[in-house]
Amino acid sequence: MDARLSQFLDAEVERTRLRFLRAMPLMSLLLLPAVAIQLAVAPRAALGYLAFAICGMGFPLALDDRRSPRLNLVVVALLPVVASGIVQLTRGALVAASSFLVPILFCLVVGAVSFHLRPRLVVAAGALGALFWLGNYGLLLRPRLDPALLHDAPFDWTSQATRAVFMLAFTGAVARSVGLVKVMFFHAAAAARAHDLFAKYRLERLLGEGGMGQVWAATYCPEGGFVRPVAVKVIHEHLAAQPAFVDAFRREAEVSALLLHKNIVQVLDFGREGERWFLCMELVDGITLATLLQRVRRAGRQLTPSVALFVAREIVEAVGYAHVGATDLRGRPLKLVHRDLAPANVLVSRTGQVKVTDFGVAFARGHGESTRSGTGERPGGFDGVVGHLGYMSPEQARGERPDAQADLYAVGVMLWEMLAGRRLFAGRSQTSVAAATAGARVPEVRQARPHVGRGPWDAIIARATAAERSAWFPSAREMAQALCSALDQLGWPDERDLMALVQAHAEEAPIARAKPEVDAVEATVELLDGDSATPDGIEDLPTALVCGAPAPRRLARGDVAAAPAVHRRWQRPVAS
Repeated sequence: MDARLSQFLDAEVERTRLRFLRAMPLMSLLLLPAVAIQLAVAPRAALGYLAFAICGMGFPLALDDRRSPRLNLVVVALLPVVASGIVQLTRGALVAASSFLVPILFCLVVGAVSFHLRPRLVVAAGALGALFWLGNYGLLLRPRLDPALLHDAPFDWTSQATRAVFMLAFTGAVARSVGLVKVMFFHAAAAARAHDLFAKYRLERLLGEGGMGQVWAATYCPEGGFVRPVAVKVIHEHLAAQPAFVDAFRREAEVSALLLHKNIVQVLDFGREGERWFLCMELVDGITLATLLQRVRRAGRQLTPSVALFVAREIVEAVGYAHVGATDLRGRPLKLVHRDLAPANVLVSRTGQVKVTDFGVAFARGHGESTRSGTGERPGGFDGVVGHLGYMSPEQARGERPDAQADLYAVGVMLWEMLAGRRLFAGRSQTSVAAATAGARVPEVRQARPHVGRGPWDAIIARATAAERSAWFPSAREMAQALCSALDQLGWPDERDLMALVQAHAEEAPIARAKPEVDAVEATVELLDGDSATPDGIEDLPTALVCGAPAPRRLARGDVAAAPAVHRRWQRPVAS
């Protein structure tokens, strides 16, 4: 991008210079009628006009691009002497010494050629021009002036020095201005380069940054002319230099691109620009579930049981597709386990859509491979314990090979937190969170939120987080059916309920400064929001695809009037 911009600017500067050089002969030709008139009135003055016309036509030839810039500098610096000599010969030394025409003409020429010369050469031209002007006055003009006038303005040394200082100051200001413009163009080129990938992605604003890289809200703008908002994940340059990391990042892109489901953020493109590797994804206009829960809790509100059950069902639909529905290009089932399900990796859009993102640490049970974008994989593809503490099942935390239950356990924990309005496993350190998770029995929601009471969600959470394998849901489909049955019993929420909730809280200021992603520690456990004395007070750093575009207006509590008029009440999906 910077090369194209530089070429464009160079071409524009050259065109401007050529226009000026071509204009000088044209302006000189316009002096010829004045020469004809002056011949009849004042023949000597006519010679002056004619001399200026000849110089104007010859000046473009004097500035030869093939000549050394220093020689061109001398040509420009001699202009005051030549012009003053013409005035002296045609109008006399008195006019030549008193006129300000020559310094002004010199400054105009310097301004015209300043982009063609280096700033130092422009200053040098001004210094030489001022020096030549003083030398011309002292050697040629002053001896020809009446001695009685030498101590009066504008014929004294003070007046001539003023003209010389004017020429020097003007050329210095021009050189400084040209230098600033060039620096500005340089920074513009650097910014354009940093915000442009393959000339089809324009990075608009930073959404989040972690140990792996940055996620940008971007615009897809190919040569076809249409545009589309997207999200672009760019990995850090020091990681891009590690072949093992790049290979894992490529596998993540390959696997994620195969996940075509309405509840999974779609991967659109993968590539490289220079030393930067990037992943282009669908941009979701909304916020993470983690941010939504924290802002709802801060506002003193709670998610209704029907909305919480619906969000959980959408998440289960996504991971259920990854477990049994996703296939590779040959039609072989991938049997992906997400392994990092947490509110920070669930997006809720302004239109009420729920989408799961970040399959970067997914484990393909069908092929025995991990898509983790990192290093240190073990033989056989399984790379140990990965995920958010507080959402990993005890089996996953112990380092056992993950299965579908690991994802369903995380959904059970998130459902509990959506209903209870607080974190289930919270602690002041990673160790305390891990200790609270291992083998702990999940309490009923009513123990944390008494006014909720008992409900069909209790049995769902108990099965999803049970310690005995025999009590687990056999599959995500079974858990989705249980969630649908609970929604049939409670009533499916209206689409506008979730839309209004997201719109009401999407534009709020962050609860606290976003905490950077914590690098993997022992056993490669990633802890994003539990390593704090008040873990519920820190918003998760968005790690993907969250767009904070302004809403038409911020909705007040219970206000759904701004929701679209066309809406529906969610219903149980029809079995195929």
